[in-house]
Amino acid sequence: MSKLIDKKWQMLPVIALSVCMMVGLYGFYITLEKSIHDSVRRTTESLLADVIYEIQEDAPNFVSSQTIDDYIGDLTQADADARIQVINGFGTVVGDTALSDRALVDLDNHADRPEFIKAWETGVGEDVRFSSVLSVDMFYSARKMYVGDQDYVIVLAVPMHHLKASPTS
Repeated sequence: MSKLIDKKWQMLPVIALSVCMMVGLYGFYITLEKSIHDSVRRTTESLLADVIYEIQEDAPNFVSSQTIDDYIGDLTQADADARIQVINGFGTVVGDTALSDRALVDLDNHADRPEFIKAWETGVGEDVRFSSVLSVDMFYSARKMYVGDQDYVIVLAVPMHHLKASPTS
């Protein structure tokens, strides 16, 4: 009987080590994910600050959706991975670098989007969610700004696969 108990106790260190390894790996995963997320947040906020700086310097005349869409499409930050949107106070997207003018007309109102609500109320907002337009998870960073004679929310979004591919700094 004592040999049977001894064999049971022999497994205890193996089980304890396995549990400790699992907890450690989970902690490492959470820390790494947070580090990558923070890195992309800083990069995205920096890109958005550049966009806002260019808009302030150029002082464009946002008289129509076509003018706005053309302007943001010509910005250097408007590349294949970064999506820039300009949203008016009613939640209507009046410019989007990822969509054609025709698709822009059919786009849903964005007044209920978390990053828009936060930016409209506090001046700055962000969110991570699935984009039904692009069919991918996106990280959204938004800021409210005054252009011409109207307030707008400028949103810069990057795909989450960009998060997973970016190196930590």
